Amino acid sequence: YEVVLKIGSDKPHPGGPKDPTRPIGTIPAVWTYSYGYVQAPRGRANEFVPGLPPYNPWVQRPPGVNEYWAELDFPEFGKAGDFDKALYNTFCQTRHHPELFDVRPAIDGRYHTLTTDWRTELRPIPNVTDAQVVEQGGYHWVNDKSVPFDAYLGNPLKRLGKDRYAVYAGKEANHWLDGKPVARNVKYVPSMAGQLNVGVWLPDWAGPAPWHTAEVRIASVKIWQYNDDGDVRGVLTKDIPDNFGKDGKAIK
Repeated sequence: YEVVLKIGSDKPHPGGPKDPTRPIGTIPAVWTYSYGYVQAPRGRANEFVPGLPPYNPWVQRPPGVNEYWAELDFPEFGKAGDFDKALYNTFCQTRHHPELFDVRPAIDGRYHTLTTDWRTELRPIPNVTDAQVVEQGGYHWVNDKSVPFDAYLGNPLKRLGKDRYAVYAGKEANHWLDGKPVARNVKYVPSMAGQLNVGVWLPDWAGPAPWHTAEVRIASVKIWQYNDDGDVRGVLTKDIPDNFGKDGKAIK
């Protein structure tokens, strides 16, 4: 992914932030996101349900409901009003790993290029047998509590042969700012495809926003695919819909 954007402005304007390059109180962000859930039958929240893959009792939130989640943040700017460092987060089901990295070169009110390579891989998972998985939609899902959750993190498996499997796993996400390495994620990197999002919001954790108007501008977006062996597609498909109309105006 490559996104060219400008946070704030290099010139002040009436009613704008005191520092026009830092629209404090906002969280400008670029992120991938996909989310899905599977609900267990009544009274079976703590067990695998072979007839309902991919229900997994280790991926509960709340009880009886799976939370499948794939997200990369590259990055989220402005936590608590701090635009010098930004959040490069990973989310893989119920696991989350936040990282803070220096992004000061991007905070000058001018356009900058954010680039991320998200890579996946097939990772051998030993001692899983045909009797411990259930197939659905071209993927195999663990259906046995004896398989350690940390070995697959709720991700689906690929059958390699009789009683032989590998897990579709996130490998790494490498991030660049204007062509220079700025961040890297290697923990809880997801493998399930997600929707690319660019947005701005004003959550409580951004801090106060003492201004009337501020801006973030997006110049271009590019997407390419590596088709890595660990890519999972067509599983988490209930993504956030496009919230821009054909004329470029936001849909309310």
